[in-house]
Amino acid sequence: MEDVVSWMGDVFDSLNDNSGAVQAIATVVLVIVTFAYVLLTAKQAKASVGMTEEMREQRFDALRPVVLPRIDVKSINGSPFCEELLLENIGVGPALDVQCNFTHPNLTQEGGRWAIGAGRTVKWMENLRREPAGVGERDRHENDTAQISVSYRDVYGRRFSSGSVLVCKEGSWQVTNSSVEPSGADGIGRVGSRQ
Repeated sequence: MEDVVSWMGDVFDSLNDNSGAVQAIATVVLVIVTFAYVLLTAKQAKASVGMTEEMREQRFDALRPVVLPRIDVKSINGSPFCEELLLENIGVGPALDVQCNFTHPNLTQEGGRWAIGAGRTVKWMENLRREPAGVGERDRHENDTAQISVSYRDVYGRRFSSGSVLVCKEGSWQVTNSSVEPSGADGIGRVGSRQ
């Protein structure tokens, strides 16, 4: 036991004699620990910012509208007599200030401003098969194409656009190549570009 007490006394005497060196080593260790703490805190802050941005996108996407054109063929006794161009909001939020543009070599038509609720459909153009719509049976040919572009905004004011190509097959218009693009500069929404 005396040996342990004597050894501890020698250690304390040595520390007292070299107190400046001990203090310098302790300061270096404290600086290293503080630097590691700063790095870990910065990494945690960056993760929090990323999580906040993801939550922001989820909040916006929770009410995002998606408006797509659809052709509805009306028939009597199995014989088609009329095609209607419908705009359908398949998104979960309302589409506001919906504007449309139908372009065909024989007709260009712009549609008004609508609000389309989530899961709702509005009729835009009727009688695409008949005259005087401008793209009636006499004016269109097999594989004729027409462009439909739709622009709208969500409840947060973000602008979106969608478009489709109509192709005439067997005397009827068919929707092909539908696309939906958020448009704008803030990068909200991950598909396409925002206006």
